Amino acid sequence: MQTNRLLALHYLRAASEADDSDMQAALLRQAVLLWPGSDEKEDRVFRLRSAAQLIALGENDDVKALLTPTLAQSPFNDHGYHAALLLARSMNLNEDAADIADLYAYGGGRGAYAPDDALRHALALVYLGALEQAAAVFEFAPVQQDNTLAGVMQKQSRTARDTARALRDKAREQLVADAADAAGYVALAEAELAGGNLLRAFYWLELALRRDKNVPRAWELMGIIFARHNQSEKFIARWGDMKSDTPQSWLPLARQAAVAQSWDAALAYAYQGYTGEPPLPEEYLAAFALEMQRPAVADDWLQKAIEAHPDAYGPWLFKTDIALSRQQFDEARRAIEEARRRSAPEEEIEKRKTLFDAPDAQAPETPPIFEPVRSVIQ
Repeated sequence: MQTNRLLALHYLRAASEADDSDMQAALLRQAVLLWPGSDEKEDRVFRLRSAAQLIALGENDDVKALLTPTLAQSPFNDHGYHAALLLARSMNLNEDAADIADLYAYGGGRGAYAPDDALRHALALVYLGALEQAAAVFEFAPVQQDNTLAGVMQKQSRTARDTARALRDKAREQLVADAADAAGYVALAEAELAGGNLLRAFYWLELALRRDKNVPRAWELMGIIFARHNQSEKFIARWGDMKSDTPQSWLPLARQAAVAQSWDAALAYAYQGYTGEPPLPEEYLAAFALEMQRPAVADDWLQKAIEAHPDAYGPWLFKTDIALSRQQFDEARRAIEEARRRSAPEEEIEKRKTLFDAPDAQAPETPPIFEPVRSVIQ
């Protein structure tokens, strides 16, 4: 045990002196492998030093296993706080935004929290949609250039903060004028949504719906909150009956969920509004994707429509329109024949065939299959 400890310390020191990064990484891994571990201060210092060096080399895979014992043993002292910061630095923003934000909230503001940590913390909050919180954290981060992704996010969070403040002030004026007016609570919820504060928005919307289940916008906004938490089925079970006699109300909500990139919720909401008549719910989602200029996503939803409804001609007509808009005439002919096989109306087939049968055929824009509806961000 003592021999392994001494060898590990030797490798750790050798890694700090090595010039080659690959050699440094190899020595650090050997040091970590040999280290016997304990609950002593020396163990925590070793783990922190090793993790810091691995992160500096971009070798983040072993950092979590290395630092978790330190965080568990010393949650409320400098070693634990430092371990939390190092863990946050080692994680992937795209995959671990929630964990990064939690670790920075726990370990930040205690000396080792550097401006670059503030930047990562703010970006994690933006990824989570907590824009108003992100704007506050960006104040401690280096100023970002407007033409960078971080700069765009910094500007976006500040705009959201300012919008939320303005909406909040307006809502308070409404409530001062009439404290019983449920619309004032909906306005407060919109302010919180603008700032990314979903829990507060939920509170105000539930209060509004208790007072008046028909208050405008409250039902839609509640559906968006549940969609962004991947809990659309809970929303449908709890509040779906409110629109049982107006199935068309679900399609604007489905579009808003799609805009929020909550595609599973968008599909669930679209099916609530589906009466059995075309277009299919998947076709609506394909249209929403095209509206957002995401053609690959639209193609995926049309394929899902074909798989879920193999006898439906609508998806094939839609694929024909898309192929024509891309001047893919062979693909358009194949799609139109598939639509014919599924008994598509002959007039629908003929008006498309004239477009690619003509020698100088020009591709039209893909026609929308729905009327535009107001989204939560408009």
